[in-house]
Parts: sequence; C-alpha cells; structure tokens
Amino acid sequence: MIASEMDPKVLEAARWLVLGDHDNRRPAVPQLRERFGVNLHEAAAPSREAHLIRARTH
Repeated sequence: MIASEMDPKVLEAARWLVLGDHDNRRPAVPQLRERFGVNLHEAAAPSREAHLIRARTH
C-alpha cells in the first residue's frame, strides 16, 4: 500500500511515532491507542508504517 492509499489516521500516527513525539519511557502501542483511538489490531498499522518510513530515510 502506498501512502496516498493509506488511512489518514494511520499515516498521522506513523508520523507521530517517527517524529518522536511519544513518551519513550512508555510502550508505543498503548500511547497509539490513547491518542488516536485505535484498537490493538489497528495499532499495528502505524507501527509498521513508521518502521518503513525510518527504513526509507537510511
């Protein structure tokens, strides 16, 4: 899936992870659930996309 086809909420959450705006002392998934209102299954998509974004920058 390319970014233009992605759910905007997923892309926003992925960017949030990549930019480091989350609390690094806490696990990211609970923060995604709190901030973006996603369930556990949905929290995997932003995590996966954040990983891909980081990989493309190196």
